[in-house]
Amino acid sequence: MSAGHTPGPWRFELAIGPHGQKCYHTIKCNEYDYVASTWGKPHEANARLIAAAPELLAALKELLESYERQMHSEYDFPGSPWSAERDNDTEALNAMKAIAKAEGK
Repeated sequence: MSAGHTPGPWRFELAIGPHGQKCYHTIKCNEYDYVASTWGKPHEANARLIAAAPELLAALKELLESYERQMHSEYDFPGSPWSAERDNDTEALNAMKAIAKAEGK
């Protein structure tokens, strides 16, 4: 992968302690390999969010590419290509920043 992360899909599982108590959630990419573990109060919600990260990143990229194609087709005349920066398109810029953050750029 270009981002260098473990390919999805990821899933989360609840880990049970030695006395049957809920301990933490693990995020796994397959039966044996762990991506992360979460502890603390909101650990289940954090684990769900982390496990969804590969799909969220892919979906955001697809959505942004579709949006850019649409904008380019509407602005498709000489000397006026669509630009998120030029048009101050806050949502598109935020999507680009989130993708760059996820990919370590």
